[in-house]
Amino acid sequence: MLSLKQRRFDVSRATYLYTGKLSYFDDSLNGISSLFNPSQATTALKGAVCDGDAVVVKVAPIAGCVVSSAPPGGHYVLVKGEHDDASGNPHFDIVDPGCVNGITSLDAYHNLFEIRGVVADPTDVSTLEILTDSAADLLVTDRSGNQTGLKIKQIPRSSYAQDFLTDNTTGLQATGITHSINLFEPSPGLYSIAVTGLQTGTYSVSIIPYSSDGATQARLTMVGVSPVGVTSSYQIQYSPVPGSAPQLSLSPSSPGAVPPSQVSTTALGLGYSRVSQTFNGTVTITNMGSSTINGPFQIVLTSLTSGVTMANATNTFSGMPYLTVPTVASLAPGHSATVTVEFRNPSNALINFTPVVYSGSLN
Repeated sequence: MLSLKQRRFDVSRATYLYTGKLSYFDDSLNGISSLFNPSQATTALKGAVCDGDAVVVKVAPIAGCVVSSAPPGGHYVLVKGEHDDASGNPHFDIVDPGCVNGITSLDAYHNLFEIRGVVADPTDVSTLEILTDSAADLLVTDRSGNQTGLKIKQIPRSSYAQDFLTDNTTGLQATGITHSINLFEPSPGLYSIAVTGLQTGTYSVSIIPYSSDGATQARLTMVGVSPVGVTSSYQIQYSPVPGSAPQLSLSPSSPGAVPPSQVSTTALGLGYSRVSQTFNGTVTITNMGSSTINGPFQIVLTSLTSGVTMANATNTFSGMPYLTVPTVASLAPGHSATVTVEFRNPSNALINFTPVVYSGSLN
């Protein structure tokens, strides 16, 4: 009989990997599945539990405590112990957040599972996590050329995952798919992050670094735009030293949305013109970084107030208007460029939008 050291872990939020960092969520075993290699998966799960650690695994969705026949995915349980029967077959004890009092053994899921990660307690908990949503996918390359992403895992102690949650009442998918890459105890240095559009439109990327002592460093979040199949390359400088601040930038000559830490946008004006019957103002972009950003530049207006249209848009991208910054081939550090914006607003609503600066051509 094996039992665990007492720990608290909120398995109901397993999809949101950054919450697990309070308990040092190590997902270097992520992806080992009993569906494809039962012996390897059982050995890995038993080994982790024998070390005294709790293990989060993906299992089939449930609907009112009834296990579906679907493969593992969308539902997560916590494996907290293991015991062998008289024949030496292992049985795993679980906590099931979707059916706490009804399902207590992995046997209920026919021992079909995929390991998501281990709630461990190492001394060095430095971590670099990169997440995006259903609209894009990720590939990370370290300074030695090792890569981790879909179908490749070369960076030591790294993992790639696609996560979603199902509704425990209906058994149906209830969230979008989160694509994530986790680097556990990564070496300090420069990493390249390739973001490839899976859908034409917007996507969001979050980068969550942790120091060696578990302290959260400055979290980086950006909204990007991309056509299907177009890859944008970013660079991030990481250090596990407590107090470090990561730096994110668009790689030179790569198309893509420019991170807000690299370029700022300022909207001014919006005065009404009786001649054109439009609300007119300006948007200024400024290079806040230390290196030149290559153009051409497109300013995409996302989340524009419903009913408001841009009168002087260069074109639209996935239904969003954008303006090309004229005669600006590049933007040196500290330099700015300004464009005029004109809006038609028949209902006189408050005009709101979120500008995204894109380097390259959209159409």
